[in-house]
Amino acid sequence: MGRVENLAVSAVLLAVLYLSAFVLPLHSQPSWALALSAFALLVAFSVWALIDCLRRPNEKFAVGGRYARPLWALAILFTWIVGALLYYFLIKRATPKSI
Repeated sequence: MGRVENLAVSAVLLAVLYLSAFVLPLHSQPSWALALSAFALLVAFSVWALIDCLRRPNEKFAVGGRYARPLWALAILFTWIVGALLYYFLIKRATPKSI
């Protein structure tokens, strides 16, 4: 993982720790803390997908040519978690890893 991805993961872990330490004791129902933690993880996943999309060279996309990167970035931005999941399964996992 690169520096930006490490920062994103660190931010998510800090958010989850914050939510579990401060939000959970303030509310009588722990479902709020779980919902906020799940929301933070979904946002982090979407941000990670967007960062990966913007850093990926155009040659690594299966279709779309030179417009593949902006199209996927817009899809991730406007459809949020759905676009991030589609990007992950259709582009990220479909790309063979270079050794």
